[in-house]
Amino acid sequence: MATAMDCRNWDEDIYRDSIILERESQCRTVFRTAFAPNPDHNSYPDLIVGAISDGSIAAYSISSCLGLNSAGNSLVPVAEPSWLVQGHDGPAYDVKFYGNHEDSLLLSCGDDGRIRGWKWKEILGSKESAQGTIFFVCAVMNP
Repeated sequence: MATAMDCRNWDEDIYRDSIILERESQCRTVFRTAFAPNPDHNSYPDLIVGAISDGSIAAYSISSCLGLNSAGNSLVPVAEPSWLVQGHDGPAYDVKFYGNHEDSLLLSCGDDGRIRGWKWKEILGSKESAQGTIFFVCAVMNP
């Protein structure tokens, strides 16, 4: 009878796929960024939104990222997104804002042939990282 750690039940393809998946989850590529609309027109924008190779769309606080460098850590700082949603099946390649105010739309396009949009006001009003809880308000698919 074979158990989970039995060498007679070895599947090299499953092992190889798990290693690749683990490595890809630790390293992501940001293909495009866009500055978020700034409600305070007297200051610099603080949020930057990125289209990520794992299909996610993420927003980062620039001031928080700059604060990581001054922490005195000798390790490479890792910026955590303030908002993240899995926007596409496959890489997300571009993000743009339609409009210049809080009522603007955040649009993204990906390798899945879709363009998706979210209301920026809903993203700003969410109390938690989206992780898929904020649904897109528009979707266009390339046939």
